Amino acid sequence: RSSDLLNSDTPTTNVPPTQAHQGTWEKFQPEHVSVIGNIAKLTSTRGGECVLGPVLPTSTISHFSLQVARSDVPDGKRLGGGHFAGIALEGFENYTIHFEHIKEREDSMWVVQDTHDRDSQAHQAELEPMPTALPDLVETNATQAPLVNFMSNTVLSFTFDPTHGSLVLTRGSMPPITVFKNIPIGAKMRPFARLDNGESK
Repeated sequence: RSSDLLNSDTPTTNVPPTQAHQGTWEKFQPEHVSVIGNIAKLTSTRGGECVLGPVLPTSTISHFSLQVARSDVPDGKRLGGGHFAGIALEGFENYTIHFEHIKEREDSMWVVQDTHDRDSQAHQAELEPMPTALPDLVETNATQAPLVNFMSNTVLSFTFDPTHGSLVLTRGSMPPITVFKNIPIGAKMRPFARLDNGESK
């Protein structure tokens, strides 16, 4: 929903400096996506659209936060799969990439899906399911129900360290976890989100 690039200005020993800046969504298909301020909303009912934010610094740690929501889903409920958030290479332009093909782009995308299933990227660290999702797993068949990484309107806070090639994710009040390592050092990246449903923003 939003991409607020907020960086700490507190220096830390042996850690790359940080740079404070804000940004909004810059790359998307305007015929299918409307951007007002830092909110990107689908204008097409077909869904499956990607949006990318401004290029992140290549020598300083950057922090950005985003939320994915659906107007037909209450906050804190399942999004339904196919929604992704993270970073992608600066030159990424496949705005309509199908959710089944994202797992094949491990060399150009480092993104977390709202549900963890066969379409999730294999090089992503395993995440503890969202606490609010656990009752759903009990009510259904836990062996078949997908694990939920984030819900509608969960605040996803990312920290990208370009000098160590790592991406850390904090989901709401849950503890931070390094979700991706071995990201190409010095590569130009953009915040990334894929909105799967026509009601998504």
